[in-house]
Amino acid sequence: MTKQLRDWMQAHHMSQTQLANRMGVTQAYISSILSGNRIITPGFIGRFAQAFGFDVAAEVFGGAGGKGNGDDVQSDVAERPAVCELCA
Repeated sequence: MTKQLRDWMQAHHMSQTQLANRMGVTQAYISSILSGNRIITPGFIGRFAQAFGFDVAAEVFGGAGGKGNGDDVQSDVAERPAVCELCA
């Protein structure tokens, strides 16, 4: 997932400092993730999603747009583009 984060930052022309400020963490924290000294946790993904307006729950579980019975999760997810590239 570190590669996806790095690729996302590059595609969006975002520095470590800009990402850190947007997420409310330190640049050192972002650096430690990108260098592999820390792992990307569910909490990090949640902060990232909140900072950039991604709805991780809707992407992973179908949210309000899902059919809700669980039988069609694979097809429902496959039909929709990824909301958060890190979660794809």
